[in-house]
Amino acid sequence: MKEMKNLDETDVQILELLVEDGRRPYSEIAERVDLSPPAVSSRVDRLEDLGIIRGFTVDVDGQRLRERQPVSLEFDAQPGDADDLYADVRALDGIKTVSRTHDGRVIAYANAPTGSLDDWVARGIDFDRVREYHLRPVDEHERVRDVSAVDFALDCPVCDNDVGDDGVTARVGDRVYTFCCPSCRTLHEKRYDTVNKGVDG
Repeated sequence: MKEMKNLDETDVQILELLVEDGRRPYSEIAERVDLSPPAVSSRVDRLEDLGIIRGFTVDVDGQRLRERQPVSLEFDAQPGDADDLYADVRALDGIKTVSRTHDGRVIAYANAPTGSLDDWVARGIDFDRVREYHLRPVDEHERVRDVSAVDFALDCPVCDNDVGDDGVTARVGDRVYTFCCPSCRTLHEKRYDTVNKGVDG
C-alpha cells in the first residue's frame, strides 16, 4: 500500500507549534504533543518529504527596519503582459510577497526604500506593460498563522482521488486515514484485516 499522505491531529499540532515559532525545540514540541523528540523529528521529516513544510523562515517586521517603509502594490497588466510584469515586480528591491491573478493583476507587499515610492517602482517596472497601478503605504501588516488539517489537499489512500468535504475519516489500526468515500474506507479496512490475519496466522 502507498504511504499515507494524510495528516493526523498530532501532525497538525506540530505544524501549529512550528508556525507559531519555527525555532521551537523538538523537545518542547514533544512534550506538548506527547511524543518523544525523535518521533517529532521523524514526523517533521515526513512533513518535509510530503512538501507540506518547505522550510523555516524568519518573519521580519518591516516597520522596524530603518530606511524602509511597508507598502502594498497593485498593478493591472496590459493584455498579454502579466507574466513579464509579474517578473518585474518580483525583482523590485524589498518585495516580500507577490501574486498574479487570473485576470492579469499583480499584487505585492514590500518593504520599500524610504523616499519616493513612484521613483522606486519606476526603476524596475516597464510601464508599457501597466494599464493602471496603485501604491499604498501600509499602517499594519500581520501574517495570520492558522493551520488545520482541512487546509491541505489529501489523497485517498485507496484510489488516489482528492478527498473532498464529504471525505470519511477512520482509524485503521493505529493510524487515522481520510478516504474520499465510504466504499474506499471499507475496502481499506478489509485489506487491513486480511493483512493482519495473514501476519497473525
